[in-house]
Amino acid sequence: MGKLIRLLLIFSGSAIGLILIGVFSGAVQLYTIPTAANSPNINRDQRIFITRFKKPAKGDFVAFVNPYSDTLMAFTNRSLVLQYVYRLCARENDVVEMQQSVLFVNGKNFDSGRNLSHYYLARKKDLSVLMAMDKTINADVYNDYRTGDSTTIVNIADHMVKQIPDSIILKKYHVPSDTSRYGIFMWDSGNPQGWTTDDFGPLTVPKGCCFVLGDNRSVALDSRYVGFIKMSNIRGVKL
Repeated sequence: MGKLIRLLLIFSGSAIGLILIGVFSGAVQLYTIPTAANSPNINRDQRIFITRFKKPAKGDFVAFVNPYSDTLMAFTNRSLVLQYVYRLCARENDVVEMQQSVLFVNGKNFDSGRNLSHYYLARKKDLSVLMAMDKTINADVYNDYRTGDSTTIVNIADHMVKQIPDSIILKKYHVPSDTSRYGIFMWDSGNPQGWTTDDFGPLTVPKGCCFVLGDNRSVALDSRYVGFIKMSNIRGVKL
């Protein structure tokens, strides 16, 4: 047992040492996540390490810069450079399509087995029960989505939905198409197809680019809003 403990301590110390070397060299960076765009898998205010040592692969959380003047977006008048962390879902030549909130990449269900979050329409009288089960459940996140006096919008993770009793009525809420300048798929010729966050495609990822989505599918300002991301703009992969 003592030998095992010593080995674990050596391994842990080596791992910490490598991380510290990476941090001081700039190859590993510490990010504090300011939003719930990837909850429940990366939560608001959570700290994560991003490394340049790992090659980005589909399914990884990647950190990238998104200078609007250096993407395929139409909003070239904005010069603000921001950094984001989202899940890399597809790469060049992949075909992405979302049907009723489920993402398909090259015809295969990309979301299978993943714990994601979505908006649901719930009765206001059930809110106390829902929030007692999970304090992270938010009601009426966007007041623009008017649902009536008796219902509200709640943001719930898949694993919590499975635990909700049958007496609680939930219906997945699909965010309506946004025709504003910075709306859903407006970067794609003004979204003439009328695509929404939950139903779009098929769409082929162009050369040298990738398609990213947040795990909190109803709130993330990801590729549905900002367009394809150039692989050259990726700054690292989540450890």
